[in-house]
Amino acid sequence: MFPRGQTGGWIALTTNPVGHMQEFYDMLAETMLQLNLGHLMDGLESQQQHRISSEKICHHLETVGFVISAVEHDSFSMRFANGSAFLNHYLIKYAFMDGWKGIFPPELVKDVFIRLEANLNALAEGENELKVTIPIAYIEGEKK
Repeated sequence: MFPRGQTGGWIALTTNPVGHMQEFYDMLAETMLQLNLGHLMDGLESQQQHRISSEKICHHLETVGFVISAVEHDSFSMRFANGSAFLNHYLIKYAFMDGWKGIFPPELVKDVFIRLEANLNALAEGENELKVTIPIAYIEGEKK
């Protein structure tokens, strides 16, 4: 899974670690509770935790002989006019939507996402935008 470079080799990588789009996931959880779907929260948690932490990445790199020399964390925000724009954004539809829909039985997906979109739109109206935070990590190491 991780490179097994020669001694003296370097690796530098960036990734979006666990914690992405927390604002969205909070609203999805609230929507699920509104619809009495709290029993499906494990699926939501699984979606949130599918990303790896920078600590685990460092551990994996160390197990294949890298000495970590730098770890930096930062974040940026993705901003949308409203929840409709967010849910219809290409990246969201391509990279996330199938996983989110998979939390729910097929017969509930439409109702969940209608309510979710309304909730996201209400949030955006109150704040003049819908903002989601994307954490980023930079990790660098040398092969010993």
